[in-house]
Amino acid sequence: GVAESQVCAIHTRIGCDSTEHQSISDNEGLFHPSLVGDDTAQLAASRHWTVVCLGRTSDFHEGQQKVQILALPMGDLTFPYCVSTELVLPTDATLLNVGFYGDDGKSSLFPEDRVGAGKEGRQKLGLLVERANSESSTAGTSAELWIVDYNELVYQYVDLTQTNPSA
Repeated sequence: GVAESQVCAIHTRIGCDSTEHQSISDNEGLFHPSLVGDDTAQLAASRHWTVVCLGRTSDFHEGQQKVQILALPMGDLTFPYCVSTELVLPTDATLLNVGFYGDDGKSSLFPEDRVGAGKEGRQKLGLLVERANSESSTAGTSAELWIVDYNELVYQYVDLTQTNPSA
C-alpha cells in the first residue's frame, strides 16, 4: 500500500484584542476569523494566534483530499478553544506541500525573519498541488501553486474543554 504522509505549516498571527476598534476597517491587517452562525459571541478577542495547516494523504472525503486549518488563540484565556475550517481539493488534485506567506515579510518559510510589529500585511496560504493533466494528448501530472486568502474563510468554533468534541 501507499504510505501515509503529512504536510504541515505553522504560522503566528496578530489578532484583535480588547483595545482594538471593532469596525471592519479598523481590523484590516489583523486576524479575526469569521465563525459559523452565532458562535462569534464565543470568540474571545486574542492578540496572538497560532495557525496550523495540515494535509494528510489518507484524509479523503468522497475521493477528495481535505486540508484542515486550525487557529488557536494564545495568551490568558478563561476557556480553551480553537477555530477550524477545511478546504476540499478537486478529485484530480493531490496536496504536495503548504506554506504561509505574508507580503510584510512574516512567513512560515522563514519564521526567524519576522519583522515589524502591529498590523500585518496581506497574509495568504500557499498550496503546492499536483494535478492529473486533463488533456488526453498530454499524459502525466503538473504542479500548481494555489494561493488561498484564509482570512476570508468561515471557521467553526471548537470547545477544547469537552472530552469528546463533536466534529
